[in-house]
Amino acid sequence: MSFKAIVAPLDEAHEIKVRVLWDALRKDGVDLPEASIPHIAFHVSPDYEDAALDQIVDGLAAHNRVLRIRTLGLGVFPGPEPVGYVPVVRSPELSDFQVAVWSAAAVACETPIEFFHPSRWIPHVTLVPHLAEATRARAIERLLAEDLNWEFEVTELAIMSATEDHEHGFIDRFALQGTARNF
Repeated sequence: MSFKAIVAPLDEAHEIKVRVLWDALRKDGVDLPEASIPHIAFHVSPDYEDAALDQIVDGLAAHNRVLRIRTLGLGVFPGPEPVGYVPVVRSPELSDFQVAVWSAAAVACETPIEFFHPSRWIPHVTLVPHLAEATRARAIERLLAEDLNWEFEVTELAIMSATEDHEHGFIDRFALQGTARNF
C-alpha cells in the first residue's frame, strides 16, 4: 500500500546526522531502505484528494511560524517488526500544531492513519523502520552510543509520498511563513 503524509523535513545538519547513522547501521549489516528521507510525520493517509491536500498544507505553512524541536534519547515501537526512532519532545506548541494539521487534513481524506490522531500521536524521527531480530542488538547498541539529544528548527512542511517499504519522496515543500505564535 502506498500513502501520502504531511511531514516536517529535518534541517540540513540533522538530516546529515541521520544519514551518517544510516550509513553506519548499513555497515553493521542492518537492512535499511535506500530511498528514505528523515522527517517528522503529522498526518498520514492512503487516500488524500490531491488538490485539497496541496491547498491545506499551503495554508498551514502560510499561517504558522517556524517550530522549535527537541529530541531526547532512543525509542522503540514494539511489535512483530519493531521500529527504532528518536523521540521528539511533545511540547504544547508542537501538540497544538499537530492538532491543527489533523483537523485541517481531515477534509482531504477518507481514511487517516489513526496512529497520527492527536490522542495517539508520538512525534519521532524513524531511524530503523524494521529492527530485524538478526541485527536488532547491533542496531540498538550502535544507536545507544550516539548523542540523540538534538535541538533544531522546522522551517517547512512537505507532502511526502511513501510505500509500506519506507521508500519516500517529497511531492512538494512549503516554507513556514507565519510570524505570530502558532496558537
